[in-house]
Amino acid sequence: MGGRYTVETVWLGLLLKSGNEAANLLARLGGGPDGVAGGLRAMNVKARELGAYQTHAATPSGLDGQGSSPARTTWR
Repeated sequence: MGGRYTVETVWLGLLLKSGNEAANLLARLGGGPDGVAGGLRAMNVKARELGAYQTHAATPSGLDGQGSSPARTTWR
């Protein structure tokens, strides 16, 4: 909202039903040959690098409730 977007960006947004699908796509792309599983590993490694030692991503979007991240970690 309030931003400027190219027509291409808006068209690409039409391809996705939700942000959940975008999260899955980014995880798949970031995971290389291992797909979503590799993307999740990369997310968890990055969390550790950022000092979020108690954070664990179980799915790309986090909507299923299987992952965890303490409020203190999220706040930082």
